[in-house]
Amino acid sequence: MKLESKGVKSVVSRVTNLGLYNPALTVETMKQALMEAFEAEYGVYEPHSWDQIDKAKLEQKRQTYASWDWKFGTTPSFNVSLENRFEFGCLELLLNVQNGIVTSAVCYTDAMDANLAKRVEELLTGCNYGGGALCARLTGSGGEDEKAIAAFLSQQTF
Repeated sequence: MKLESKGVKSVVSRVTNLGLYNPALTVETMKQALMEAFEAEYGVYEPHSWDQIDKAKLEQKRQTYASWDWKFGTTPSFNVSLENRFEFGCLELLLNVQNGIVTSAVCYTDAMDANLAKRVEELLTGCNYGGGALCARLTGSGGEDEKAIAAFLSQQTF
């Protein structure tokens, strides 16, 4: 999958396995170091136990952050390019996404079905961007080739 963002560029940061630098590092020593660093930065604090957490409020936050609106609703515009080889032939799918909605879909394929590309474009244009919505739209069309494309999309990270 190729992704072309039209938003603000992220700051590149390096990610590493801390165990490579300190093989004796454990989860407990890491927790202790984080608590000490937090306290040095923000002052003394009292850790809370799981029993003190408002479970209803936590569930409400989980639902908010898991929602499509939160993840995609106000995203900057971006383009996605997906390619795969299927039994029916090669397929390249180009999606333009604005505010989490596929505003245009362009499909190139060498499939024997001359109408496949047009059907896929029509199905995906206007669809919410995200694996579940795209797959549901394709699967709901009833076509076997569309179902194969949906299966491919279900394996992608959105």
